[in-house]
Amino acid sequence: MRTGHAFVDQILARLKSLFINYWRPRLRKPLREADLVICESGAPVLLGPLLTQFAPTAARVYRVNDDIRLLNAPDHLINAEHELSPNFSRISSSNMSLTKRFMHQNTTIDAMGVPNAHLKKPRKSPYKDKISHKVAVCAGTTQLDQHALKWIAQSRPNWQIHVLGRVKKHAPTPPPNITFHGEISFEEVLDFIAYADVGLAPYIDKPSIEYQTTNSNRMLLYRYYGLPILGPDQLCNPTVPNIIGYSEPNALDRCEVLKRQPETIPDWSELALSLAQNGEIEPPTDVSYDPETSVWLRM
Repeated sequence: MRTGHAFVDQILARLKSLFINYWRPRLRKPLREADLVICESGAPVLLGPLLTQFAPTAARVYRVNDDIRLLNAPDHLINAEHELSPNFSRISSSNMSLTKRFMHQNTTIDAMGVPNAHLKKPRKSPYKDKISHKVAVCAGTTQLDQHALKWIAQSRPNWQIHVLGRVKKHAPTPPPNITFHGEISFEEVLDFIAYADVGLAPYIDKPSIEYQTTNSNRMLLYRYYGLPILGPDQLCNPTVPNIIGYSEPNALDRCEVLKRQPETIPDWSELALSLAQNGEIEPPTDVSYDPETSVWLRM
């Protein structure tokens, strides 16, 4: 991570060889036997040269699940994404905003997914006394903007807001209508989302945060269940009509009256199949998806 101190960051950058050397003997055998290697965005990109060395004939996919610039990544890691990208035979991401960051001869858009069969199971409401108030859920705390969360709670004291996930440090004196649940099971998360009235996406409003519209697990689950979604204006996308930006006129009122609009979201198995295609993409990419949308339907 970035420490905020340039000198310390420079020292830590020199230690990246320790990370690479740790994995070199552990990866040698499995890489030599591999036909496909998928490397997720972040620190694993530093292993790109090892993949080329030990698996030169394998399909090597760099899967860009996050814009690491927004995850406090140090400069040397951000630079490594571009310097080491030639070690990969393909760059895969789920939307255009991430893809266009890479100058690579083979980039594909492969939509994220949800566990569809799992989501179709019967769910039970975790809420009590839901009739007398609206329920909003924040199903995740990555890049959580607590000031925005507090503003929402104070603006709508009749909302009961449930925050799921670990919060390192709470904002001082959170409003009484916010309940922090900490880490809970995925099954419980689904219950909270399925019976909520509003899905909250209070990401820290930074440039490029719009990629979370198609990448965020919570956003995909909100969309699957059709919840009105409230978050930074950058998340708004014409292909996802139920996302409401903070600055939109009567944004909070709209969250209360907007009807559910469930979406068809691909299953995780579709992403797995997309990533496992080592040759030509079938059907061809120019007809298999619209790069500006996040829902890819196989015809």
